[in-house]
Amino acid sequence: FSDTALVTILLEDQNDNAPIFNHDVYTGEISEAAVPDTFVTAVLATDYDTALEYKTVRYSLHGAGSERFAIDPVSGIITLVGKLDYEENPKYYLIAQAEDGPGLITTVPVEITVLDYNDIRPVLLIEEYQIYVEENSLDMPLW
Repeated sequence: FSDTALVTILLEDQNDNAPIFNHDVYTGEISEAAVPDTFVTAVLATDYDTALEYKTVRYSLHGAGSERFAIDPVSGIITLVGKLDYEENPKYYLIAQAEDGPGLITTVPVEITVLDYNDIRPVLLIEEYQIYVEENSLDMPLW
């Protein structure tokens, strides 16, 4: 005897894929004169799980100086929050973190370069400078 039957197998997705960033390092540049909410850079990670609760990625930013920046937890866009001073810190080395629903985490370095802005006035050390140049001279005196 023989018989046939239709068998349906339902596979449930497991959270077996951590988010993957599309770059090994992210970089950005911003002027020290920039105002809050200025765009710096954006990070992007993809999670290859199929279930929505496993593939939804949320972002956070960590490291020394990260309080001067904000990362949108959904889009990964990094913006300026606080003031920057090139003379105080010309480069920030931060860590962006991508976390999927149940908690698989991936991190990536973010290097933000602060661009100098001419914000320091020159200081004259003496009140008056004098220099003498002989008429028809081609040589200029050295200071």
